[in-house]
Amino acid sequence: MIILSIDAQKELDALGFRSHVITDRQLFCPSSAWLNDFTGYLKDHSRPAQGEAWDCDDFAFWARSLASEANAAAGHLTGHSFLFCSIGLYDTVNGIESSSSGPLGHACNLVRTSDMGWLLYEPQTGKWCDLRGAVESGAVAPRLAII
Repeated sequence: MIILSIDAQKELDALGFRSHVITDRQLFCPSSAWLNDFTGYLKDHSRPAQGEAWDCDDFAFWARSLASEANAAAGHLTGHSFLFCSIGLYDTVNGIESSSSGPLGHACNLVRTSDMGWLLYEPQTGKWCDLRGAVESGAVAPRLAII
């Protein structure tokens, strides 16, 4: 596991995210291998979507909460780089299909990894992609990130 001193706010500003508040300067940034293991845990402990009672925002907040627990259990005395985000999908990303009538409002996670940079993580499917690529392709907008 790697603790990095990064300016997450500046990095996300460069990707066009707004209204994010990240005050921690040292963040635990997991590796992609950790994210693979974490995804397995989510799949083993997940529940099926149930309308608005257990939909995308519930999955994203749940995944962020579990990442917080993992960070604390590992004894890290820092913040972590597993964030909740709200996006508009203009194209299918990570197994979530967009709406034909405009952007689909969707909640998921951003993860700053130690080896792959910022990823757009979908806790419902366990898939992720390069955040910069998703933004630059126009598939993801508007963007809001919060911790």
